[in-house]
Amino acid sequence: MMKTMTAKTKQQLLSSNEKAAISAEIMTFIQEMREGMSQLDAKAAFKNFITTPEFNYISIHGKILDHAGLIKEANEVFVPAQKAQYNFRVEHIKVLSRDTAVVTYISSGTFFFPDSTLHFPDCATSLVWVKREDGWKVLQMQESVQESEFVQTMLES
Repeated sequence: MMKTMTAKTKQQLLSSNEKAAISAEIMTFIQEMREGMSQLDAKAAFKNFITTPEFNYISIHGKILDHAGLIKEANEVFVPAQKAQYNFRVEHIKVLSRDTAVVTYISSGTFFFPDSTLHFPDCATSLVWVKREDGWKVLQMQESVQESEFVQTMLES
C-alpha cells in the first residue's frame, strides 16, 4: 500500500511540461532504435538497453533472454537480410516518475533476403525505461505477436 501511495505521489509531482519533456527525450531514443533496426544494426538499435544481468528481453517465442541473447536473436535475421522495411506506431508513453517510463508500440516488418522475404505481422512491444547516471536505458523489453492478425495471415497463406 505504501509503495503504491509513494508512486502516486511522485507521479503527481510531475507537471505536464515535465512529462512532455521526458516523453520527447525517450522518443529520441526510440527513433535511434528504429534507425538501427532499419539499418539492420543490432548494436545500434539496442545501444540504449541495459547490458547487465538485470535486463530482460521476453521474445515473441516466450524466451527470456539477456542483452547478449537479444543481440544474437536480432542478428539471426539482421545479418543475412539485405534490407528491412518497418511500420512503427507508438501507441503510448506513460511517464511514471522522473526516472521511470513505460512505452508500448505496435510494429510490423518485412525482411528481404536474396531468395525470399520474411514478414512479421503486428507485434506489440513494451519497454520499461529507467533513468540512470548515463541516461535513459531500457530495463525490460517484451514482445508479443498480435495473434488475431497472425492467425488470419496463416489462414490466408
